Amino acid sequence: MKTFAAIDVGSYELMLKIFEISEKKGIREIDMLKHSLDLGTGTYATGRISSEKVDELCRILSRFSDVMRAYRTDSYKAYGTSAIRETLDSEVVIDLIEKRTGIKIDILSNSEQRFLDYKSVAARQEDFLEIIEKPAAIVDVGGGSIQISLFNKDKLVSTQNMRLGVLRIRESISKMDLKSGRLSEAVREFASVQLEAFRKMYVKDLRVETAIIVDDYLSALVDRKAQMPVSDRKSQHGGNDRYVSKEELEEIIKTVSGMSPVEAARLYGIAEESLNITFISGVIIKQICEILHSGKLWVPGVTLCDGMAYEFAEKNRILRIRHDFTEDILACARAVSRRFMGSEAMEDAIDRTCVEVFNALKKVHKLGSRERTLLRMAAILSDCGNYISMQNRSECSYYIIMATEMIGLSHSERVIIANTVKYNHMDMDRGMEHYPDHMDVSDYLLMLKLTAMLRVSDTICRTPEKALGVSFKHKGEELQILYGDDMNMTVEKGIMKNKTKLLKEVLGVTAVVRRAK
Repeated sequence: MKTFAAIDVGSYELMLKIFEISEKKGIREIDMLKHSLDLGTGTYATGRISSEKVDELCRILSRFSDVMRAYRTDSYKAYGTSAIRETLDSEVVIDLIEKRTGIKIDILSNSEQRFLDYKSVAARQEDFLEIIEKPAAIVDVGGGSIQISLFNKDKLVSTQNMRLGVLRIRESISKMDLKSGRLSEAVREFASVQLEAFRKMYVKDLRVETAIIVDDYLSALVDRKAQMPVSDRKSQHGGNDRYVSKEELEEIIKTVSGMSPVEAARLYGIAEESLNITFISGVIIKQICEILHSGKLWVPGVTLCDGMAYEFAEKNRILRIRHDFTEDILACARAVSRRFMGSEAMEDAIDRTCVEVFNALKKVHKLGSRERTLLRMAAILSDCGNYISMQNRSECSYYIIMATEMIGLSHSERVIIANTVKYNHMDMDRGMEHYPDHMDVSDYLLMLKLTAMLRVSDTICRTPEKALGVSFKHKGEELQILYGDDMNMTVEKGIMKNKTKLLKEVLGVTAVVRRAK
């Protein structure tokens, strides 16, 4: 049994959850504290968090720290999301908070944050696995942005982020001279351009059966609904209180818009100051359901903290994880490749070959499964730049990757992948003064190792059919690339001499192409 604390420093609210995690009982929440603190509005407008709000943040986190000590937690994790991420002097703020409270906050990139939210939904394993067998979407609504992830047949097929967070929209609309009752219309107009572009590019003719909603706003209303007496509930889903129909959502929006703030807050059991952003969230979610052609919403009531607990259990191998999240990350890379007309046959060949090279050289590179995933992503995306320019494919591929958020990756991991792809075909200046993208030493060395292995794989996969007949064996200081009697590898042998110099320099291994005995 482990006691784990998760702290979410969000754009509008701070939350602490205490969990007991065991192989036998799974993940069990035993306490939860939350405190409203609007960090996002100021950050999105000015790029700064005021000193008064930093003081308040420290007071709240100090109380959280006292609670963690009382529970004698074995471990904790504190994450900052968009409000901290978009603060210009975030390093200074984080350092000050740690000195005053003892709590170290790590900043999540958007893709990491959304991946944890996704894991929090996946923690409800039976419901989640059943839902994504059919077309489904996770609609993750935050203060700074929203993320829509599309699933079909248990696979993540697309995910996109849009700067349509409820606090960001509220801040923009607050500057408009709106007449009474026009808030809903203004929100729809504000979001329509980005959502229509998303529909045309990614949804197309897909009809999503269930939209899974992850937010701090609509979830509060659904929680309120679940607490109501059974006779007072209007459910169309067999008494399952975590489901809401599109009609029920429309009724909530209509009811809230027709009431005074005091009446609506009392009816739904939420603070008056939260009512405005809850309404904006409801309007946005309704609009998204329309473009997804979805009439059913599942609101599991999970938070980022639940995803953090799931990640802790996963990393410490306390729970058996049924869903393959690595495949979801790779699916994002494949979706990007499809968008830029990548060859599926070439992708499969170079992906498979990279794995074989990686596994053959395990004793030399000493890298783990995460690094293997980064190599596979680089392999899948290695030629995406051809769509823009076949002559400058390396640089074009680099810019495509750097401009594309892929769920589950940190920013530094995206930089590693982009540079691995870039230098697969290009020579690089070496030495500390030439570290690309201000990489640190460890990331730079990892990029060199991945690039060396990708160059070998790329050479072998010039003809995808040939790659099927090749095997790899590490023996002494050689990476032996073995092929059959019926194969002609003359071209590959000629190219390999120049393409594998980096393999020798970085891993001390010489690539040798020879006929299998």
